[in-house]
Amino acid sequence: MFLSSTRRAPRRPLLGLLTAGALTAGLLGAAGAPAAFAAPASTTKAPSTCPADGVFPDITTGPGNLVLDTGVAVYVGGNYVAHPAAAESEGLLVVAGDATFSSGQFNVGTVGGGSGVTPAGGAAMLVVGKDLTLESGPVQVGFGTDPGGAVVVGGKIVGKNHLETNGTGDASVSAEVTEGVGSAKALAPYAALGSSLGSISQDLARTPVNGRTQIEGNAVSFVGDGTRSTQVFSVSAAQLNSIREVRYSGLAAGTPVVINVSGDGVDFSPNYQALNARRVDDVATSASIGTFAGRVLWNFSEATSVTLGTADQFVGSVLVPSASSTVEIKTSTNGRLYVGGDLSFAGAAGPAGLEHHSYPWIGSGAFGCTLTVPPTTGTDGGGQEPSDPTDEPGSTDEPSVEPGEPGEGSLVPTPTATTPAPLDETTPVADPVTPAPGAANPVQDEDVPGAAATEDGGLAATGAQTAVIVLIAVALLAGGTWLVLLARRRAAASR
Repeated sequence: MFLSSTRRAPRRPLLGLLTAGALTAGLLGAAGAPAAFAAPASTTKAPSTCPADGVFPDITTGPGNLVLDTGVAVYVGGNYVAHPAAAESEGLLVVAGDATFSSGQFNVGTVGGGSGVTPAGGAAMLVVGKDLTLESGPVQVGFGTDPGGAVVVGGKIVGKNHLETNGTGDASVSAEVTEGVGSAKALAPYAALGSSLGSISQDLARTPVNGRTQIEGNAVSFVGDGTRSTQVFSVSAAQLNSIREVRYSGLAAGTPVVINVSGDGVDFSPNYQALNARRVDDVATSASIGTFAGRVLWNFSEATSVTLGTADQFVGSVLVPSASSTVEIKTSTNGRLYVGGDLSFAGAAGPAGLEHHSYPWIGSGAFGCTLTVPPTTGTDGGGQEPSDPTDEPGSTDEPSVEPGEPGEGSLVPTPTATTPAPLDETTPVADPVTPAPGAANPVQDEDVPGAAATEDGGLAATGAQTAVIVLIAVALLAGGTWLVLLARRRAAASR
C-alpha cells in the first residue's frame, strides 16, 4: 500500500499569552521575530533531498517514494524501445527522440520492486520529445501514487488506450497527460543535462587515476587507496569484455567510484560483483546494493556500441555520451542511465521481468536527486534542446567544468584527504566525518521540534531564542506589575 500524508506547519510560539499586545510588539522589535516556517512542498513522506550520507534504500517490494527524486533517472538522447522482456523503469524517464513500448505491462516512475527513489505523485515521470507509441499495455505511470505520474509528449501518442496515469486505481483521478507541445518545450527542463553529457564524460575520463586495476582470468579487481577522494579506475573495453567477476576493495566508507572505460565495442556481462568479498549484486542475499549502487559510475566515454548484462543485476550508473551510440541493456540496472544515442531495453535478454532501479550517483550533483547541471561551454545555460536529437549532446569543444574543479555542480569532488580513511566493512556504511562528496545536505523537517528555519536570509528561530524572549517578557511584566503596586501604595499613603 502506498502511503500519502500532509504534514502540518509547526505552530509559532504564542508570546501574546505572556504579555500585552504593546509589550509583545516592543519585544519583537528589539529581539527579532521568529522566522516564518514554509509549508511543506510535497504531500509525500519521502525526504526532500538525497541522503547526505549516500545511504539509499535497498531493493524492496513495499511502498515506493522513500526518497524524493526530482532528477532524471534515465535520459536517452535518441530513441528508446522497451521490448517484451522489459518490465519496469523507476524514476523519471526522459527520451529526446521517439519512445516505443512493446513489452505488455510496464511500469514507469514507480515500480513494484525497486529503490523507492522516485518523483512525487503528480510530477512528470515520462517525458518524450517526439512520438510515444504504445504497442501493448498497460503502461502504468506513477502506479501507487496520488494522483499518478504525469506524461509530457512533444509529438503524438499512438495507442493512448494503453496508457494509465491513475496511480491509485481511481479512474476519476489521474495525473496530467500532455501531447503535441513540440520537442523543445517538452524537453526544456532537461536540455542542460542532455547537452552536458559529452563534457561531463570527458571531464571524468581526464581525471587522474588513483586506484589500481588488477585482472586475473575473468575477474577484475578495483583496489582503492583508502583515501576519501573520489576513487578513479581505468580499464579498456577489450579487457572488460572477458570479465565476469567485478571485485572492489580498499575504498573509504562513502567514497564515490568512477570507472573510465576506454575504447569501443563493449559487451560486458558481469555475473558476480562484490565489495570486500561480499556480494552486492544479489538482491536476495545482499544488504548493501542500494548504498553501493549510488557510489559507482561506469563512464564509456569513447563507446558507440555498448551491450550490458544477461538477466543479472548491473550495479552502478552508466554514462554513454555519444549521440551516435547504440546501447542495449539485457539486464536489470541499478543507478542512473544516461545515453546520448539510442537505448534498447531487454531486446533479447531471455527471461522476462528486467527492471531499472533508480539510484542517483553521489559523485556529481548533475546525477543526484535534484536536477542541477552546470552550464555547458558555448551555451547560455538556459538549456535549449537541439532541434534534432541526433545532435551529439555535449559536442562543445571545451568541458563545462575542469576536472576536479570545486564549486556547485563540480563533476569530480576535489580530494579532501590524502591520509588513509576508514575502509568499508562487510556492509558499506556512511562516513561519520565527511558527507559523501556531491551529496546534498539534509533539509530539516519542519515537524521536528527545534528544527531551524530561515526567512530572507535571517537567523533561524531556535528554542534558545524563544526562551530569551520569554524571559525578557516575564521580567518586564513583573517590573511593570511592581511599578503599578508601588504607585498604588504611594497614593494610599498620601491620603
